[in-house]
Amino acid sequence: MDVIFHGVRGSTPTADQNFLKYGGSTTCTEILHDQFQIIFDAGTGFQDVAILKDRPTYLIFSHFHYDHIQGLPFNHQIFDPSNKVTISSGLVKAEELREVFVRAFQPMYFPIPKPSHSLI
Repeated sequence: MDVIFHGVRGSTPTADQNFLKYGGSTTCTEILHDQFQIIFDAGTGFQDVAILKDRPTYLIFSHFHYDHIQGLPFNHQIFDPSNKVTISSGLVKAEELREVFVRAFQPMYFPIPKPSHSLI
C-alpha cells in the first residue's frame, strides 16, 4: 500500500520555492492498494492524481471548505465516463452531496464552462 500526498497546504496554494520539498498544493491524499484507490479531498493537488481504471476508486471529502474541493474540476479524468469513481462524505447524504458541488461551482463563482459529461 502506498500513501501519496498530492497537497498538504491549507487555505491557499503557493508556488513559493520554500515549499518545493513538501509541495504548495492544497490538501489531497491518495491511498493506493492493489484492490482499490482512495482519494481524500480534492484540493489543488487533485489535478495530479491519476484515476486508475483497474480498481475501484473512492473520492472521500472530509469537509467542504474551498481548499478541500477547489481542485475537483481541474482533473479532467474525473469527467471521463469510463472512470468509475464513487464520491462520498460522511457529512451529507448522497443527494445533498450533489448540491454542495452545484453551489460551489456555479457560474457566478466559477466561470469555467461545465463539460459535456459532468459530475453534477
